[in-house]
Amino acid sequence: MTTYLLVFVKIFLIQARTPEEIKGWFMQQGLACNNEYPITPEQMKMLQRHKIPDSENVKCLLACVFKKAQWLTDTGSFDIEKAKAISNEEFANSPEKKENAAKLFEECKSVNDKPVADGTKGCDRSYLATHCLVDNAPKFGFDLKHIHH
Repeated sequence: MTTYLLVFVKIFLIQARTPEEIKGWFMQQGLACNNEYPITPEQMKMLQRHKIPDSENVKCLLACVFKKAQWLTDTGSFDIEKAKAISNEEFANSPEKKENAAKLFEECKSVNDKPVADGTKGCDRSYLATHCLVDNAPKFGFDLKHIHH
């Protein structure tokens, strides 16, 4: 589960708290979500390699953690403004990271315009948002390879 949770650390780009604090928070959320949407060890390994498996449980587990992080609205959309607000708090002492995080979220806000099969459930949208965030993070100066597993 630790491997899986570190993927979320990378996705959410939270760096103001210590890695231990982040791991602890995500461990709690991820374990709770994994009870409802269990994923396989192979799926965890894929996530570790920045590959997002296309399975219902992975998608819904992503949505569960997004909701716990307040990055998913009640209608199943990626909450860009909430994501920006949280990153502004986390990067309060780093204007460059704050600006780059905002640019990344703007880059990914188009996932809310894409059609999804699960309506307002949020699983498909979280899957799309995760892909976008992981794929575009390096472009905005967030090097995912240097966050240890």
